[in-house]
Amino acid sequence: FRNLIALPPGAKAITVIAHGTSTLAMGRLNTCALTDTGAAWCAGSKQSVFPERPRADLGTGWRALAAGAEHICALTDTGAAWCKGEARYSRLALPERPPAGKGRTWQALAAGEYHTCALTDTGTAVCVGWQKYGLQTLPGRPPAGLGTGWRALAAGDFHTCALTDTGALQCVGDNYHGQCSLPARPPAGLGR
Repeated sequence: FRNLIALPPGAKAITVIAHGTSTLAMGRLNTCALTDTGAAWCAGSKQSVFPERPRADLGTGWRALAAGAEHICALTDTGAAWCKGEARYSRLALPERPPAGKGRTWQALAAGEYHTCALTDTGTAVCVGWQKYGLQTLPGRPPAGLGTGWRALAAGDFHTCALTDTGALQCVGDNYHGQCSLPARPPAGLGR
């Protein structure tokens, strides 16, 4: 964990996590990193005190992190999820295992200011947390014609975007500044 740079006072980072590969996550009040052995190392708010290792029934180590403003969520090496921090707005309501019929394990996480989204091994999305701005309206499966499952997620403070297995994009949430206005496919000349 060499070369970690402190954020200036008042600065905020947004975490983007795709396919469960993050080793560093920073929220407004916390920073967590993963060691090469799957242990978590965290600093910041007392609300975000995070266990070094998951409970034994969930796995032996962490493999991915996502940080919201005042919460941290992680995936274990067995595909279970666990969240810790401020519970307002149900942002910690992500179940340890995917709901029945949506998959067996979690594969990726994304956390915004007051919400958390995750992808299952079947490409199904599940979002929990604040319902303002439609933060929970990302459909479990992509709309017809855009693909058969989701493959990546990213969350901003009050919006979430997901990529389908065919490379199409869908964003939900606050669009005050046009942040959810990207078309499903790139404009001509930019690629597929």
